[in-house]
Amino acid sequence: MVNLTVAIPTYNSEHRLLDVLDKLQDCIAYCQQDGVESFTWEIIVVDNNSFDNTAKLVRDYQANWSSDYPLKYYF
Repeated sequence: MVNLTVAIPTYNSEHRLLDVLDKLQDCIAYCQQDGVESFTWEIIVVDNNSFDNTAKLVRDYQANWSSDYPLKYYF
């Protein structure tokens, strides 16, 4: 069961999306909050038919994703 979903809707946002994913990965690695140790969460990128390199950026990010929490992509 997932306790928290971070859904990121995007359209031709490869440049902004990189910053968002970087910040989320930093938060996963370094942010500490009491009482949420047992939470599970996921990050979902929802691509609204982008024609830029959004899909490639997410695939590349997924290949190097070092978190136990999944990074999912839906076109």
